[in-house]
Amino acid sequence: AKLASNKPKPLTGQVVLVTGGAGAIGAATAKLFADNGAHAVVVDLDASRAAEAAKQAGNNSIGIGADITDPVQMRAAFDKAVAVYGGLDILVS
Repeated sequence: AKLASNKPKPLTGQVVLVTGGAGAIGAATAKLFADNGAHAVVVDLDASRAAEAAKQAGNNSIGIGADITDPVQMRAAFDKAVAVYGGLDILVS
């Protein structure tokens, strides 16, 4: 039996947007997705905490400061995710 496997991670190439991503649950969610191959777009009111949560998640994740109750800010967050990754596959709110 092989001790190690080179199987691709199940979410490789997927992009997930996590709102409230700088909080404990949001950051853990972003990290879980990233650990399974996804790129996380961490959105939070606090841009610096969003960036830190994205850094901790790894896998080339990004943090964006935005108020989810403001459609203009969320459109800008979506547009940035599309510009960086080409689209979104999963939304966690």
